[in-house]
Amino acid sequence: MSTKIITVSGHSKNKEQFVVETEKFTVRIGANANNALQAAPSPIEYLLAGYAGCLHAIGTVVAAEQNIILEALQVDIKGTIDVDKFIGKPTTQRAGFNVIEVTITPTSGATPAELQHW
Repeated sequence: MSTKIITVSGHSKNKEQFVVETEKFTVRIGANANNALQAAPSPIEYLLAGYAGCLHAIGTVVAAEQNIILEALQVDIKGTIDVDKFIGKPTTQRAGFNVIEVTITPTSGATPAELQHW
Protein backbone atom coordinates (compact mmCIF):
# COMPACT_ATOMS: atom_id res chain seq x y z
CA MET A 1 0.00 0.00 0.00
CA SER A 2 1.22 3.47 -0.87
CA THR A 3 0.28 6.25 1.49
CA LYS A 4 0.49 10.00 1.26
CA ILE A 5 -0.10 12.59 3.92
CA ILE A 6 -2.20 15.47 2.64
CA THR A 7 -2.07 18.69 4.62
CA VAL A 8 -4.11 21.86 4.29
CA SER A 9 -3.99 24.93 6.50
CA GLY A 10 -6.73 27.53 6.83
CA HIS A 11 -7.15 30.91 8.42
CA SER A 12 -9.82 33.58 8.77
CA LYS A 13 -9.33 36.29 6.18
CA ASN A 14 -12.12 38.46 7.49
CA LYS A 15 -15.38 37.87 9.31
CA GLU A 16 -16.96 36.21 6.28
CA GLN A 17 -14.19 34.36 4.49
CA PHE A 18 -11.91 31.44 5.30
CA VAL A 19 -8.78 30.88 3.19
CA VAL A 20 -7.19 27.45 2.88
CA GLU A 21 -3.70 26.80 1.55
CA THR A 22 -3.21 23.41 -0.10
CA GLU A 23 -0.08 21.94 -1.61
CA LYS A 24 -0.54 23.91 -4.83
CA PHE A 25 -3.59 26.14 -4.41
CA THR A 26 -5.23 28.81 -2.32
CA VAL A 27 -8.92 28.07 -1.78
CA ARG A 28 -11.32 30.78 -0.64
CA ILE A 29 -14.46 29.71 1.20
CA GLY A 30 -17.45 31.98 1.71
CA ALA A 31 -18.50 35.52 0.92
CA ASN A 32 -16.10 38.42 0.68
CA ALA A 33 -17.81 41.70 1.52
CA ASN A 34 -14.66 43.67 0.66
CA ASN A 35 -14.12 42.19 -2.80
CA ALA A 36 -16.98 40.54 -4.68
CA LEU A 37 -14.51 39.11 -7.22
CA GLN A 38 -13.04 36.96 -4.43
CA ALA A 39 -16.37 35.61 -3.21
CA ALA A 40 -16.47 31.82 -3.15
CA PRO A 41 -18.77 28.88 -2.43
CA SER A 42 -19.88 28.18 1.12
CA PRO A 43 -18.17 25.44 3.17
CA ILE A 44 -21.09 23.08 2.63
CA GLU A 45 -20.98 23.65 -1.13
CA TYR A 46 -17.25 22.84 -1.09
CA LEU A 47 -17.95 19.69 0.90
CA LEU A 48 -20.45 18.45 -1.67
CA ALA A 49 -18.17 19.53 -4.52
CA GLY A 50 -15.30 17.56 -2.99
CA TYR A 51 -17.54 14.51 -2.60
CA ALA A 52 -18.63 14.83 -6.25
CA GLY A 53 -14.98 15.11 -7.31
CA CYS A 54 -14.05 11.98 -5.34
CA LEU A 55 -16.94 10.00 -6.84
CA HIS A 56 -15.91 11.16 -10.32
CA ALA A 57 -12.26 10.19 -9.77
CA ILE A 58 -13.02 6.74 -8.34
CA GLY A 59 -15.77 6.11 -10.90
CA THR A 60 -13.28 6.81 -13.68
CA VAL A 61 -10.65 4.51 -12.15
CA VAL A 62 -13.13 1.66 -11.63
CA ALA A 63 -14.48 2.06 -15.18
CA ALA A 64 -10.94 1.74 -16.58
CA GLU A 65 -10.33 -1.37 -14.43
CA GLN A 66 -13.49 -2.90 -15.91
CA ASN A 67 -12.61 -1.85 -19.47
CA ILE A 68 -15.58 0.50 -19.63
CA ILE A 69 -15.02 3.59 -21.73
CA LEU A 70 -16.68 6.61 -20.21
CA GLU A 71 -17.32 9.45 -22.63
CA ALA A 72 -18.58 11.59 -19.77
CA LEU A 73 -19.57 11.22 -16.15
CA GLN A 74 -22.05 13.54 -14.46
CA VAL A 75 -22.32 13.58 -10.66
CA ASP A 76 -25.27 15.41 -9.10
CA ILE A 77 -25.43 15.74 -5.31
CA LYS A 78 -28.23 17.25 -3.26
CA GLY A 79 -27.84 17.74 0.48
CA THR A 80 -30.61 18.57 2.94
CA ILE A 81 -29.41 20.58 5.91
CA ASP A 82 -31.06 22.41 8.80
CA VAL A 83 -29.46 25.85 8.75
CA ASP A 84 -30.80 27.08 12.11
CA LYS A 85 -27.57 26.25 13.98
CA PHE A 86 -25.47 28.03 11.35
CA ILE A 87 -27.52 31.21 11.57
CA GLY A 88 -27.58 31.19 15.37
CA LYS A 89 -31.18 30.14 15.99
CA PRO A 90 -31.85 27.90 18.98
CA THR A 91 -32.32 24.30 17.86
CA THR A 92 -32.03 20.79 19.18
CA GLN A 93 -30.96 19.53 15.76
CA ARG A 94 -27.32 18.68 15.20
CA ALA A 95 -25.32 20.66 12.66
CA GLY A 96 -24.71 19.01 9.33
CA PHE A 97 -26.55 17.24 6.55
CA ASN A 98 -29.61 15.16 7.32
CA VAL A 99 -29.70 13.57 3.88
CA ILE A 100 -27.27 13.47 0.96
CA GLU A 101 -28.61 12.17 -2.36
CA VAL A 102 -26.23 11.22 -5.16
CA THR A 103 -27.08 10.63 -8.82
CA ILE A 104 -24.31 9.43 -11.12
CA THR A 105 -25.00 9.49 -14.85
CA PRO A 106 -22.39 7.90 -17.11
CA THR A 107 -22.28 8.41 -20.86
CA SER A 108 -20.87 5.21 -22.27
CA GLY A 109 -21.32 2.56 -24.93
CA ALA A 110 -21.26 -0.08 -22.19
CA THR A 111 -24.28 -2.33 -21.72
CA PRO A 112 -26.74 -1.65 -18.91
CA ALA A 113 -25.48 -4.82 -17.16
CA GLU A 114 -21.85 -3.61 -17.36
CA LEU A 115 -22.84 -0.21 -15.99
CA GLN A 116 -24.87 -1.82 -13.20
CA HIS A 117 -21.82 -3.87 -12.20
CA TRP A 118 -19.62 -0.76 -12.48
